[in-house]
Amino acid sequence: MAEDSEIVKVMAKVDAITEPPTKRALRVLTVLRRSQVSTWDVLCFCSEYLGMMVPAYPWLEEDARRLTRLIYLAHYVHFGGPADEKKISEALG
Repeated sequence: MAEDSEIVKVMAKVDAITEPPTKRALRVLTVLRRSQVSTWDVLCFCSEYLGMMVPAYPWLEEDARRLTRLIYLAHYVHFGGPADEKKISEALG
């Protein structure tokens, strides 16, 4: 498809002037691996940080809310027990 090749060209042009998200994430991961930060800490941080970025990037709001809800649900179900999942899900909205 011609449209697909145009998208590939646009992506290549952008990647030529700035690092793609994967490379940026790997750079941060390199720093995190040297710390005492757990995987769960990183997930919680990402969720909360996306929420903090909503004023600058309003298009993130819906997905940031969805991710944060999932993180909180996982947190409370993990420590509260699967039997409470429905109640916890309802409480989170």
